[in-house]
Amino acid sequence: HALARLCSNFQKYTSCIFTYTWSVPQTVQLGKVQEINVYRIVQEAIHNIVRHSGAEHAAVELSVVEKNVLLSISDNGRGIHKHAKYRMSRDLSEKGKSGIGLKSMEYRAHQLGAEYRIASSSKGTRIEIRLPLNVVPIQ
Repeated sequence: HALARLCSNFQKYTSCIFTYTWSVPQTVQLGKVQEINVYRIVQEAIHNIVRHSGAEHAAVELSVVEKNVLLSISDNGRGIHKHAKYRMSRDLSEKGKSGIGLKSMEYRAHQLGAEYRIASSSKGTRIEIRLPLNVVPIQ
């Protein structure tokens, strides 16, 4: 519910239309630390979309794919320019400049043992976080 409200609030105060989709079964639960970090990752990504991308539409989706909870945040903005201060990375140890928000998202994902991917072009940016799946027995 917190992610739905976050998307709704950003849509209320910006010109970007946000779509939020939660298709994670009830048998799958995130731990408290996972919930907080997923929320912060989405919050930072949405902030970047609104501040930098010029996107008209953005989507936040959570689903289960191949024994992982997949968090996907995408937009149809201008992408991350080669000449901007940002870089594409999967590893914080790589040399080069990066925006603090991108580093923060990557760091949070790695702290959770999750896989972090980012892809960007002139047609938009997509961030994917794959969290190991925790299944709670049905009672």
